[in-house]
Amino acid sequence: MENLDNFFRKYNGSYYFFIAIILAVCTVMISIIFYIQIDPTFTIVTHYISHLGSTPTGAQEGKLYPSAVVFNTGFTILVIFRILLTLFLARYLQIKGASKKLIILGIILAFFSSSGSLIVAVVPFSVSLSIHMLGALILFVGTVFSGSMFTIIELKTPNIPRYLPFIIFINVVVYLIFATLLIGEGMNFAPDGSSVIWEWFAFLSSLSWLFVHGVYTYKNPVFMPKN
Repeated sequence: MENLDNFFRKYNGSYYFFIAIILAVCTVMISIIFYIQIDPTFTIVTHYISHLGSTPTGAQEGKLYPSAVVFNTGFTILVIFRILLTLFLARYLQIKGASKKLIILGIILAFFSSSGSLIVAVVPFSVSLSIHMLGALILFVGTVFSGSMFTIIELKTPNIPRYLPFIIFINVVVYLIFATLLIGEGMNFAPDGSSVIWEWFAFLSSLSWLFVHGVYTYKNPVFMPKN
C-alpha cells in the first residue's frame, strides 16, 4: 500500500478523473467528425457510441476508417485511466475509513467491468459481433455491480457526503436501464433501437460522476506529502 500511496502523492489521483473526462469527450467528438464524413445519417438516437469504432453504416467493409482508429485508440487508453482512478478512489475511501473487504470486492468488480470495456474497444462489432456484444455485456452488467458496490462503500464510509454515492447510483440506474433494453432487444421483448439513446445517457452519467468525484477528492486530499 505504501508504494501505491507514494504514487498518488506524486501523481495526484484526482487528475485521473479529469483526464478521463477530457479523453472520453475528445475521442467521441473527433470520431463523430470523421464518422459523419462517411455516414452523414449519424444521430444519437440511431447510432450506438460503439458505431464510431466500427465500419460506418453503408461503407465498404474491410477498410480502416479514421473514426474507428480514433475511437478504438482513445477508448483503449481510457481503460488504463479507468483502472488508475478505480485504485485511487478505492484507496481514498479506505483511508477515509471504508471496509477493506468491501474495497477489495469493489476493485474486483470494477476490473471485471474494465475488461469488458477493453474488449469493446479492441473488437468492433464489424470485426466480431459476438465478441463485441460479450464485451458490452461484461462492461454494462459489470458497471451495474461495481457501481452498486461503490455506492454501498461510500454510504458506509464516514464523512463522505451523500451526493457522492447518489450520483454513482444514478449512473447505475442508467446503465441498468440500458443493459435491460439491450438484452430485451436481443430477446425480442423490447423495441429495436430503444437502447440506443440510453447508451448516450450512460456515457453522460459516467462523465458526471467522474467530474463530481474528481472535484471532491481534489478539494479534500488524503495523500498528504511526507514531511
